[in-house]
Amino acid sequence: MEENQENNEIEKTEAEKTEIKTPKKKRGCVLRIFKFIFYIITFFSVLIVTFIILFQTNFFKTWLLHIAIDKVNESFVHKESKFHVERLEGALFSDFKLIGINAVVKNDTMLKVDTLSINYNILKLLDKEIIVNSLTLVNPEINMTKVISGNDTLWNLAHLFKSDEPEEEDTTTKEFDWGIKAGEFNLINGKIRMLDFKPDYTVPIRSIKVKESDSLNINNLEIGKTDNWNQGT
Repeated sequence: MEENQENNEIEKTEAEKTEIKTPKKKRGCVLRIFKFIFYIITFFSVLIVTFIILFQTNFFKTWLLHIAIDKVNESFVHKESKFHVERLEGALFSDFKLIGINAVVKNDTMLKVDTLSINYNILKLLDKEIIVNSLTLVNPEINMTKVISGNDTLWNLAHLFKSDEPEEEDTTTKEFDWGIKAGEFNLINGKIRMLDFKPDYTVPIRSIKVKESDSLNINNLEIGKTDNWNQGT
């Protein structure tokens, strides 16, 4: 009788120990899950903050600019055209500046801009809207002249964007459903020169004297430094 009683007490004690261990195991499992979630959130938070800080460094902006310009130049190498930008400035999330823009077509400068500044709302892209709050061009210089383009003679700008592939009739109609809004446009000290013919294609267009004319002639046109021009919404 006493032996049975002792066995019952032992079994009871072991059952109580098992009941105590089970809640501890559950609490430990929940705690590990919370720790895992906390570590994941911390990791991605640090990653995002690091990316934002890196995004603002001159090293990253220079690296990003070089990649973009190299890609653009690759697509225009068959046009004997090349783009160059000295540096990229700005927050990038809301605005940026391109300093020292230069576009060369057929070994002659088509476009020079000291500074191109753009301020925009990047969050509106999520709503399929392109919002440009302001765009400013400082000392833009545009040089238009005709160049040999295949079997044709075209203005350098037309040559630059001329498609080399035969045009096919587009039977599909796709509507562009993005909204576009533009704010201020500022042009400071702009210069334009247009010559339909250069006696010597090796001579830069800016080295050729434009003939004076009493009437407007786009084939022989020069507009010197313009006053500051502003166009708002």
